[in-house]
This record gives sequence, C-alpha cells and structure tokens, in this order.
Amino acid sequence: MPRYSDGMLSRPRLILLILMFSFAVLPGCGDESGTTFEGLAVSESPARGVEISGNVANLPDSQSVLVFAFVRSGENASDEPACVGIVDGEGQFTLSHLSAGKISLTFLSDGANDGVIDPGDPITHLVDPEQQLADLQDGDRAHLLDVQLDFNSHRAVADAIEVTRAVGSAAPATPTPAEATEG
Repeated sequence: MPRYSDGMLSRPRLILLILMFSFAVLPGCGDESGTTFEGLAVSESPARGVEISGNVANLPDSQSVLVFAFVRSGENASDEPACVGIVDGEGQFTLSHLSAGKISLTFLSDGANDGVIDPGDPITHLVDPEQQLADLQDGDRAHLLDVQLDFNSHRAVADAIEVTRAVGSAAPATPTPAEATEG
C-alpha cells in the first residue's frame, strides 16, 4: 500500500484520493453507486432528490473552489455538509441527489487543497433573499446564474436563481434575481 511518507504518493494526490473517497461516501450526494463527479459516469436512472447547478463568474486564480451544500429539513440541521462539489475550471458545478428541504451553499477557496473549511479559510455564503432554496422538494432543480464570490464580505451573489419544480409540486417555478436590495 503506498504511503505518503515513503514518497510514493505525493501530498496533492493523497488529498485528491481522500476527497474522492469522501465524495463517494457522503450521504445525499451522488447516486447509489457512489458516483458524484459530473462527467466521470452517467446515470440513466430517473432523478431523485434535489439538484443544484450553476456557474461562478469570478473564479480565483490558481486556487480550487469547492461548494458545500447544507440541508435543513424540519428540525434537522447539521454542521456537516450534505454534499461537496468541485467548481471546474470553467466555473461550472453540479450538486445532485440532495435531500429535500432548505438548502444553503458555502463556497471555499481551497488554497490548502485539503477539502476542508478550516478557521480563517476564505469562504462565502450564497445570499438567497427571496428564499428560493428554502423549500426545495424531491425532483426540483435550481440553477444559479453568474455567481459572484466576494471573499472579503463572505458573500456570494447570483445574478439569478432559476428553480424548476418537479411535476406535481405546489410551488411556482419562477426565475428571480437573487441580488438583495439594501436600503
């Protein structure tokens, strides 16, 4: 078995292996086979859970960006993310098979490449003033357009959040600008 200390496994590769293993076993993230990375495998099964996708308009130079999804359902809340995704080099991300409920997103500029939000790490929290991600149901899809990350203010703002409701959902599907109006 390769070990980090004997030089056979570089630190970046070790971190990548840990991240891949973590993504494969996180509950509520990926399909039943453990596939979570878009593009590595294609699932032809019908969509289950909630899917959130989008694009980041202003990626930081030379640092990986991760997006963490936190789900609150009823009284259940956790400090652990339900799903973690990678924002690719084009700024695209997809989080699939999330549980229904109120979903909040946190973006991490992961300069340490450890896949963990550590104290002092540059993070942003998605601003959702119209609560479009507050009551997502099984089969719903949300797409965030041109997310702007501001690590100084710890805010991420999407130009728009488009929610497509599953067939039979009572909530309306309306794209709405996500920018908060402050007076």
